[in-house]
Amino acid sequence: MTKRNSELTKSRLLDAAEIVFGEFGYSASNLRQIATRAKVTPAMIKYYFKNKDGLYLSVFARRAVPIMNERESLLADYMKEHAPTAIPVEKIVHAFIFPPLSACKREKGA
Repeated sequence: MTKRNSELTKSRLLDAAEIVFGEFGYSASNLRQIATRAKVTPAMIKYYFKNKDGLYLSVFARRAVPIMNERESLLADYMKEHAPTAIPVEKIVHAFIFPPLSACKREKGA
C-alpha cells in the first residue's frame, strides 16, 4: 500500500468512526460497524489504531488539536490587544466558543 493510499484509508476510518461514535455512542459502537462504513476489514483498524480506544482517541485528537490551537491563538491576540489590562470576559468566552463553531461551519462547507 502506498503512503497516499495508507493516509486515505486512515482518513476514511477516522471519518467512519466519527459518524458511528456520533450515532451510537462509544459503548454501543463496534469495530465491525466502523470497518463496514469505511469499506475496510476490521484488521485495518487494528493496524492503524491498535484497538477501539486508540481509534476513539485519534478521532478526538483530530478535532480537538486544531480547536485548541485556534483558542490559544485567539487568546494570545486578545492578550496583545488588551495588554497590560485583563482580557474582557466576552473575548475569553469568544475564544472558547468560536473555534468549534467555526470548525463545524467549515465541515458543512459554509
